[in-house]
Amino acid sequence: MKPNHWLRRLYPALLIAFAAACNFPAGDATPTPGLNATQAHQTVVARVTEVAMQTGTALAGGDTLTPAPVTPSDTPAPGTPSATPGPTLTPSSTPNLCDVVGPGSPIDVTIPDDSEVVVGSTFTKIWRLVNQGTCTWTNQYAVVWDSGAQLGTQNVVFLNGSVPPGASVDISVEMVAPTTPDTYQSNWKMRNASGVLFGLNGTGPFWARIKAVNPTPTPTRTPTRTPTPTATPIVHISGTRQLVVGNTLNLDNLFVNDGNGNDISYVTDITDNHVINPLGGASMAVYGAAQPGPANCQGAGLGQAGVTVESQPIGTFLCFQTDQGRFGRLQISAFDPGSGALTVNVVTWQSPSP
Repeated sequence: MKPNHWLRRLYPALLIAFAAACNFPAGDATPTPGLNATQAHQTVVARVTEVAMQTGTALAGGDTLTPAPVTPSDTPAPGTPSATPGPTLTPSSTPNLCDVVGPGSPIDVTIPDDSEVVVGSTFTKIWRLVNQGTCTWTNQYAVVWDSGAQLGTQNVVFLNGSVPPGASVDISVEMVAPTTPDTYQSNWKMRNASGVLFGLNGTGPFWARIKAVNPTPTPTRTPTRTPTPTATPIVHISGTRQLVVGNTLNLDNLFVNDGNGNDISYVTDITDNHVINPLGGASMAVYGAAQPGPANCQGAGLGQAGVTVESQPIGTFLCFQTDQGRFGRLQISAFDPGSGALTVNVVTWQSPSP
């Protein structure tokens, strides 16, 4: 059975029941004061209307009940949450900012924190900074002194070129240490083309922190006495000569059989040994295998004794002094016992000797 048919049959029955209840008292029960047939009728109509509103049922006679409009008191106040709260919104990640400074690796390229700098001296502070924002730093951007000690020779230093997002840049600032020993910190920030300051993590400065110190005194040193260098001997004449028995040699000009000023003769003795003899005012002596200098020959104990060639190894040095007073050395460089040929190397130094 359709709901509207049911209500059509129910409605008259309800009216009759309520009417009977009003006209026939129930035993000793006390009737409700003031309740009459009209009120009972209104109560039934109201209840039927409520049921019809909930079920969407048409009333008897074909009229359809329209739900009553919601009164303002039933409407939730603006901003009042509904019975079932909506989903909680999670904030998105921090949005990218235009100008953000990050530390490079390392941030202190020169002059790390608490470096000792001599008072009054100049030094160069270099920071390595990273553009962590979304805007390119142009040459209109600058590093500027913000607070603390004013160590920089300039308080504003512009960038040399552009630094795109994600790139790093080394920024140099010339600074001077104060003249009083102490610890000093100079705080700096970036400034964009519009004059707005920004720094590490948004607003934080980067800095140069030094310890200005007095110079270390230089220890007094006892001067080392440098020996006077020996003057290089000046050679008067040098050369190689080959002598045969009976020859003479002028050691001042290396002429063989000069006739005048001969200093040595090359002869044989009674045992057929070959002998070098000094002549005139010349003198000589055997020095040995080591090569002598002028000072060595001056102190060699020169004399008039001859030197037997066979008794000296090849390479032996002799020291001499010529008849003109010049010192020198003579080396036996070759000797042929069969023919008696003798080869000598001669160096004669200038006189007076150094």
